[in-house]
Amino acid sequence: MLFVAEHVDGTRQRLERFCNNAPNSVSDAELLTELAQDVALDFAEADVVRFGVAYLCKRVIILRPADPNATMKPTTTKRQGVCVELHSDKEPVGIFREILR
Repeated sequence: MLFVAEHVDGTRQRLERFCNNAPNSVSDAELLTELAQDVALDFAEADVVRFGVAYLCKRVIILRPADPNATMKPTTTKRQGVCVELHSDKEPVGIFREILR
């Protein structure tokens, strides 16, 4: 993950986080929860007030008919891309950009 952090004094810093030593038995949700806690502690200590983060992700879209008796079967589409999130004390904003090959 690549972060751009803005401190209280207005200075910005580029930070990288890697998660390459996690045990195979840990779920993605558990890893993300632990990463979020670690980053929150680091940012609190460094007086970070806003940050942006970018990471590779996969968007999964499942389409189902509104009518349960419809003959249409659910379809699943997976798209690989990049998520960019911007966070401040007001509210987060996120976008997804698909990687086209």
